[in-house]
Amino acid sequence: MKHKKIIVIGVLAVLCIALIWAFFPRRYDGSFYPMGGIPFKVVAYGKNFIQFDRIMEAVENDVAKLEKIFSRYDRTSELSKLNEIAERKPVQVSKGMHRMIALSKKWYRMSGGAFDPSVAPLVNLWKRAGKSNILPSDDEIAALLKSVGMDKVDMLDGDEVFFAAKGMKLDFGAIAKGFIVDRSVSSASEAGNESGLIEAGGDAYIFVEDSTKIGVQDPTDSAKLMATVSVSAGAVVTSGDYERYVEIDGKKYSHIVDPRTGYPSDNGVISVTVVGGAAVDADALATSVMVLGVDGGIGLVRKLADMHLIIVEKNADDYLVHVSKQLLPIIEWHSNWSDKVSEF
Repeated sequence: MKHKKIIVIGVLAVLCIALIWAFFPRRYDGSFYPMGGIPFKVVAYGKNFIQFDRIMEAVENDVAKLEKIFSRYDRTSELSKLNEIAERKPVQVSKGMHRMIALSKKWYRMSGGAFDPSVAPLVNLWKRAGKSNILPSDDEIAALLKSVGMDKVDMLDGDEVFFAAKGMKLDFGAIAKGFIVDRSVSSASEAGNESGLIEAGGDAYIFVEDSTKIGVQDPTDSAKLMATVSVSAGAVVTSGDYERYVEIDGKKYSHIVDPRTGYPSDNGVISVTVVGGAAVDADALATSVMVLGVDGGIGLVRKLADMHLIIVEKNADDYLVHVSKQLLPIIEWHSNWSDKVSEF
């Protein structure tokens, strides 16, 4: 009997400790895999498990709703239906889609056409070329270029959208993650997350009292970091062509297609990291710089007071890292990358 009492007391003690630990505010993190399997991470500081569970539920619900709007993989998504109908007649869109198209048109203008979600038909052409191992012809590219240009996407009264060119399709792959991250930050905050971060496949937004270190991937080795950046508020977004590409007849072509020419980007830039601003804007800027190249990218970011760049350029067999001087005090370089830095 005495032994049974001891066991019961022991079990109760363990349960008490577990309950205290569960309800004690601390750091929590959780992940789920929406958007074609992209890892989506939520971190909250100073919460207990019940509060964090409520935050995770709010974020997951919000992401599911947004994915149903912007997914290019789901044939029943709002984007899929828009691409199917809008060249024939105006389509009334949701507030989320209306906002996404407005942001895309803004970045299309700011980047001089380097950022353009209507490049989708050309991206698909190059994907097919990779599968068939046959280069697209100049005539094929020229024909599809006629359906490219966000200036051909008309936003009408009553939240209606019309495509003014036949064959036009939109793909928000270069901006949707940032948009969804920003919305997730808002939904997490509304659910009580005052301090933490949201990250989705290279797009992160940080909102913490003290700065936290965010890793920047080494574009030459996916298992390593090139640097860490200390950030307390704002986005950290990386775009690159070192993992995704099309190979045709033994030659690798970037998965990022220049909407102005119809050909894969080929300017020496292999990675762009944007620090600061909203995640949606950082996402669009990163893609813009991948297309514009070093000089064009630097020229564009100099017009943006709260956003800064880390551009990795491959030059022959070596690399050069162009860095906004505002970032130098908050960067910790790994390996020998510090030897390759050129500030602007």
